Amino acid sequence: MLHAKRSLTEEHIRKLEQAGRAGERYTATMPDVSFLVLGLICDAGWLIQVIAGIIYLTRHALWNGLDILIATALAVTIAGIGWIIHLNRIHEKEIATRLQKNLGFGMVPIGGLLTGVFGIVQAIAQSTADLTISVLLVWITVGGAINFLAGIPIFLSFKKGIRYGIQ
Repeated sequence: MLHAKRSLTEEHIRKLEQAGRAGERYTATMPDVSFLVLGLICDAGWLIQVIAGIIYLTRHALWNGLDILIATALAVTIAGIGWIIHLNRIHEKEIATRLQKNLGFGMVPIGGLLTGVFGIVQAIAQSTADLTISVLLVWITVGGAINFLAGIPIFLSFKKGIRYGIQ
């Protein structure tokens, strides 16, 4: 499956070169298996984070500023996920430009980090107010931490710029 994906990517590179749009692209420098495993762990993290976040926000209806920050961080994560899905559909996930790399593979772990931090701050605020912590805040924080810890190595592996189509 990975070899078939790679041949599609190489064919796409040739088309980009013919159109003069290849330019400088970045590709992951980690092995495919590590990329796949970290990607799956990251996917599990953002799924936990987003599902718990949506349930939490529907129950609390954005009562305070921290809820709004959690909603914004979730929106960043969801936008990054959408961008990665888009890159995969146009066969540019493995050969992303700098902007594509930052918008997709950067926004997902940063959204996880922000959601985790805001979840911790909201849990502290709740515990000081009524001595209880919502279980959903714990899941938001855990999902965000998993998302960040597995997603940041993928983002950082996109450091090698390759110039395609340059004579």
